[in-house]
Amino acid sequence: QFAMADVKPVLQDKLHTPSGRIELYSKAMQRSGYPALPTYVPLVDDGPHPLLFIPTANHNFLNSTFAGNDKHIRMEKAPRLYMNILDAEARGIRDGDTVR
Repeated sequence: QFAMADVKPVLQDKLHTPSGRIELYSKAMQRSGYPALPTYVPLVDDGPHPLLFIPTANHNFLNSTFAGNDKHIRMEKAPRLYMNILDAEARGIRDGDTVR
């Protein structure tokens, strides 16, 4: 015999969109001068630092919880940067180089 779970919808109210639903194609966005579908829009060149740094989760620390733990400090290796090959080549960076 199986018992039924008491399941409630995640979105109990309508969304604040014209249809009240998630809209992948948005006529409202289009009327406002934006693409109606999700679209890649390149970033504007913002001066001498045009790249974005997006750090990932650290495997040996949970926020600062284990940051002072000697075992976890020993397990941590030097940080690595992964970047697009075209961005690296444009800056004269090769695999294994130290960067700042």
